[in-house]
Amino acid sequence: MTSSKSTQRSTGSEKSPGMHDVSPADPKAIIQSIARVLPEAEIYYADTIMGLAIGPFVSKLSIGTLNAADNIATSARTIVMPTNALADLARHVFQSFQTAAETGSFDVGYKTFLETLKNNPTAPNATEGTP
Repeated sequence: MTSSKSTQRSTGSEKSPGMHDVSPADPKAIIQSIARVLPEAEIYYADTIMGLAIGPFVSKLSIGTLNAADNIATSARTIVMPTNALADLARHVFQSFQTAAETGSFDVGYKTFLETLKNNPTAPNATEGTP
């Protein structure tokens, strides 16, 4: 059986098909696609983090709800995402809390919580770049 494909060895200068052949999306198209799908996103309430697994490429965050009377888990969901996206999420969360604390937009009842965030030496620096 013969093949119509050439059996010549690649010199490395030829482009092979793959992701580099895909054009980057137009930023306006990205924003429009998010605006289109976000209203249809499923909303899930969670009051606790049930698990976190961080890998070099992919991470899992398990969230759920606990019964207030006996702390028995009543529901759970797991989110799987690229680890760098999880790191971005953490930075955005801390940056949002920091901004809220600086502007005083949180209620007085959150004062202790905000002081904990301000003084947390392990909180990621929101101004640093993505790892």
